Amino acid sequence: MKKKLISMMAIVAVAIIAGYNVYTSQNNVKLSSLALSNVEALAENEWVTYYCRMSPWTWECKNTVYGTVCYCNM
Repeated sequence: MKKKLISMMAIVAVAIIAGYNVYTSQNNVKLSSLALSNVEALAENEWVTYYCRMSPWTWECKNTVYGTVCYCNM
């Protein structure tokens, strides 16, 4: 009887610990709109080349709301 009680207590303890670990791993962090806009502002110009030159013409690249647009100045 005493062994069954100890075994049941061990099983319950393992189940509680496993449940707590599942609960903490599913706790998603939501970013506010201000934090998201800050991240976007920091990453905005990360991979953009504004002026790229190719001879004999000059290619100019500018950022727009639609993305990077390049055109040729002859």
